[in-house]
Amino acid sequence: MKKLNDCIDSYLDYTNNRDLKASTPVGYQHMKEKYTTLQLPFADQKRVDIDIRYNGSVTEFIECYKTYAAAINFMKDNPGTSYFMDFQKSIMTILGGGDPDVTMVTSWMPIFIRFARKPGTNL
Repeated sequence: MKKLNDCIDSYLDYTNNRDLKASTPVGYQHMKEKYTTLQLPFADQKRVDIDIRYNGSVTEFIECYKTYAAAINFMKDNPGTSYFMDFQKSIMTILGGGDPDVTMVTSWMPIFIRFARKPGTNL
């Protein structure tokens, strides 16, 4: 089974080679080092928390969201994991614009993803 951080590294390497990188002021690798904290390894825990601490522009939030997407892909590739997400604000609220709270939202955006082993599995 792939480790979660390997999955994220692969995803970020892939996105680094796309045109999106040219339009982003903060590189994905820098974003991961600055904003993402992973508690691993998965095999030794019943739960893994990913805490993406976002502290910048909407563009930087989108980059953080890429890491979140990589985690979702990890779960799809490893059946037996379950998760729930807790967003302080909806991504649509942030991207929609015109929200009086958008400044507050973009200054602090935690995303928590928790993995839990299902009973009766070896995951």
